[in-house]
Amino acid sequence: MHLLQIVREAIVNAIKHAQCENIEISYLITDEHNVWFNIIDDGSGILDNRQQYNHYGLSTMQQRADELGATLSINRLSKGTEVKLMFPYQQSMLTQGMNNE
Repeated sequence: MHLLQIVREAIVNAIKHAQCENIEISYLITDEHNVWFNIIDDGSGILDNRQQYNHYGLSTMQQRADELGATLSINRLSKGTEVKLMFPYQQSMLTQGMNNE
């Protein structure tokens, strides 16, 4: 659930605050049992001052990442913003709900 909300917040931020036209979401599951999520938009880019008054989305994303045991980074690009999330997984997380035996 935390992963879904982090991705959702990144998308909402890109649309609402950066007025982006495109958002690319990719992920990779590694042999080392890590999941990498990458969300890149082509908007105006995140401001350097991330702790703006009454803007709690980024801190909530960080709290959710902490709950997952994930590493979260948010970087301004030459055009847009990149949100990276990496967290360890257990095989049972990937197959949860697939087998009802």
